[in-house]
Amino acid sequence: MVVYECEYTVDSRDIDPWYRCRPSGLMGMLQEAATQAACALHVSRDEMLERYNSFWMLARLWYRLDVPLSWGDTVHIRTWHRGGRGASTYRDFDLFVNGQPVGEAVSTWVLADASKFGAITAASFLPLDGAQIITDRLPDSRYQEYTDIKEV
Repeated sequence: MVVYECEYTVDSRDIDPWYRCRPSGLMGMLQEAATQAACALHVSRDEMLERYNSFWMLARLWYRLDVPLSWGDTVHIRTWHRGGRGASTYRDFDLFVNGQPVGEAVSTWVLADASKFGAITAASFLPLDGAQIITDRLPDSRYQEYTDIKEV
């Protein structure tokens, strides 16, 4: 597991009239942390478009805060890729302020085919060695040379 860490300061763009971080401010920080982590893993938008003609799309984002974030807080974000299921892949986040845990989050991402604007699975670009695949249609029988594939 590769863990990526970064920090963001809650600033005037992120707060409500009571100096508390708005949900959109936190979600922006989490999305940016995920983007930076993808760049560090060499699966950035540009790299995915060049190699696979696909790009990441944020499908869902859930978070929980134990302590509200306020203007001027420096939020330390620790994030890692949890794995995938079907067409979705998951990224977990731990949030800290002054070294103390203040919350957590999970985002769900899908790969979109840039030519079709449809979702594709991570299996479309990950190595097949050792994978077990069940499908309703095998478009190319050459894949059977690399792994165990069952058509149903």
